[in-house]
Amino acid sequence: MAKILIVDDEPDLLLVVQETLRLAGHEPITCSNPQMAQDLLDKGSFDAAILDVQMPGMTGFTLLEILRQDPRTASLPILLLSAQTRSEDRVRGLRLGANDYLGKPFDTEELLLRIAKLCGHQAEGPQPGLSGDLASYNGTDLLQSLAQSALSGTLNFQVDRQPAWVELQKGRVVDATYGSLRGAEACYGLLSLHAGRFRFREHPVSTDHESTATTTLLLYFHWLEDELQRRRARLPEPHQVLQRVAEGSLQDLPPNFRALPLDPVLQEIEASGPTLEELRDKATHAPLSVELAVAVLVESGVVTVEDDPSAEGGRQQQSSLGALDLGLHKLVRAAARQQPADRARVLLASVGECWDDFVRLIEGTPAEVRSSDWDRFRQRLDLRRGGSCRLRAPESEVMLHVLELGPDTVGQAEWLLPACNGAIVWVGQGDDALFRQLTVALEGSWRNTTGLLVVEDPDRRQALESRKLPWRLLSRAPRDLGTALGLLQ
Repeated sequence: MAKILIVDDEPDLLLVVQETLRLAGHEPITCSNPQMAQDLLDKGSFDAAILDVQMPGMTGFTLLEILRQDPRTASLPILLLSAQTRSEDRVRGLRLGANDYLGKPFDTEELLLRIAKLCGHQAEGPQPGLSGDLASYNGTDLLQSLAQSALSGTLNFQVDRQPAWVELQKGRVVDATYGSLRGAEACYGLLSLHAGRFRFREHPVSTDHESTATTTLLLYFHWLEDELQRRRARLPEPHQVLQRVAEGSLQDLPPNFRALPLDPVLQEIEASGPTLEELRDKATHAPLSVELAVAVLVESGVVTVEDDPSAEGGRQQQSSLGALDLGLHKLVRAAARQQPADRARVLLASVGECWDDFVRLIEGTPAEVRSSDWDRFRQRLDLRRGGSCRLRAPESEVMLHVLELGPDTVGQAEWLLPACNGAIVWVGQGDDALFRQLTVALEGSWRNTTGLLVVEDPDRRQALESRKLPWRLLSRAPRDLGTALGLLQ
């Protein structure tokens, strides 16, 4: 099949990758010292290489850069393998010339599929007439694979009952539509999808339109994700509206933010003072672009966030079931960005004197999504102040882990956090030592877990803000669990 060089300093992982490839019929050659890898590549002919990112002496990024500068290995297919799954690491790898990026821990079958694509065995990737589920093969992987194959045709998406397609010519994007979005913005909207179905149909594409390199779109999309993650705390809460500040100016914004839809977003804010959801619905740009534009405008002082006095009277009211269904969908979609999934895990925790209010938020869960063991789950909350249950919507499922944090249970929360896709922590008055312990636990877990903190006490909120956690801080509790889950994204 293929001769593949594996470079990794971890003996156990090196053996797993080696045996996985060998059993699939490949010829794996292992190397635990990145500084010796180039010598091996100079002496032999390889079909692909797998590089670990975090290695002593020389990182996989550095080795990749060296290999791309050498004419003999400049076009060698390379897969980066790393526990670092943040978008900035993936973007850095792509910029340096990696063909693919796979996070640890990984599924061995997925590793084989990605290696097959790298080595040109295209039967394993999207082919003419191929259809599938976005939960197992998302838009980013699809476009990247089609670009590597230099295929022409139309990639259709079945999602939200809206027109959604990308047209490609030899792997380059010619045009795209997603609802009212067109071109690159439609691509960014489609790349955010991790639920629905797709079908690729190969056919000749001749057009006078200028095409765009798929890699360019993917790099910008990951940049949007990364910059928004840094500023997510700047986004308004559902009950808040956006208002223009008269003396605010866009003159001092960094140049790389100029491509954002700042002017149309600002015009809509000046015209109607909308909520973020209303702004997303009216915009002609992808939700990701709109959200980052809002976060940048708030951060720069051009826009301010204010409570909406009409919210209690019924503005943008949703049924509890509708809000929860939307929240579940968003959460599962975000979980699938890290690995294919149709289920997410969420930690719900309270610390301090807020347990009763916290439980009332959970009790508002509509019966339609409760699992059959809901009554037992509620009994455990009353008796043990903790428990787990499932919530099921038509296309989404979330496992909830609920805890009241105390000296005996904060360790359990520290253990659960890395395994969860999201966490909602309600902080009330109480033990200062326990609050400090919780803060340390959050700092150790935020890279892997999206978080939402409900902190009504201004002193504690200020203490958390000084830590510069990228978790979102709310000054008051969401009106229902669905809204809370939706705010995790």
